[in-house]
Parts: sequence; C-alpha cells; structure tokens
Amino acid sequence: MGGSLIFFICLLLAYLICFLSGDLCKGISGRDFRPLATITGILIGLSSLWVAVKEYWTTVQMITSLILVECMTFYLIGFFVGSYDVDSLFIHWFVFTNQYIALPWLIGLSIGKLLRKRKPV
Repeated sequence: MGGSLIFFICLLLAYLICFLSGDLCKGISGRDFRPLATITGILIGLSSLWVAVKEYWTTVQMITSLILVECMTFYLIGFFVGSYDVDSLFIHWFVFTNQYIALPWLIGLSIGKLLRKRKPV
C-alpha cells in the first residue's frame, strides 16, 4: 500500500512542479500531458531507487504496489475510453501510460537492487 502511495505523491509533486514553474510545462493541455508525465516518471524512478537502496520494502511488496497501480490504470483507461474491451485503443493507452509509470518503477527497483548488492556490509 505504501508503494502505491508513492505513485500518487509523485503525481502530486509533478503537478506542483509544473504549477510553480510555468516554463517547464509550457504547452501542457488536456491532450498533451507528456511534460507532466515525464516529470512524474522521473520522480517515480527516483523514489523507487531510493526505496530499493534503503530496503524499506521487499521486492515482493514493491511489485505488489505496482500491480495495484496497474489495476487502477486498467480501470481508469477503461472508464475514460468508455469500454473495457482490450482493443488497439486500450492497448495504445496502456502502453503509453506504462512508459511513465511501470518502466521508471522497474528501472529504479533494478538499479536499487544492483546498488544494494555492491554496497559493503
């Protein structure tokens, strides 16, 4: 549950960063949210790296948090698309959002595990 909370905190921080620095997210609109998603992805990657290095949660807990967020993403995409059919539009949005959610989380987790293995005891 804590890992899922990290996802939402990163999203809120990204909104705050975009709000406070107008030039950083210039051109952001309802149709182009890539600047906000990029900042969110960077924050998600850094937070998962930090959690993995500090060993606050196990790998299973971090993957479970990712699965919870993926289920919510699945639900929200279906809600906004208007159908829960897994068609090309659904897959397009699911892959697009996971570039900014799951990919940074898994990269941060992997790098954190590698750094922790190299750390002297």
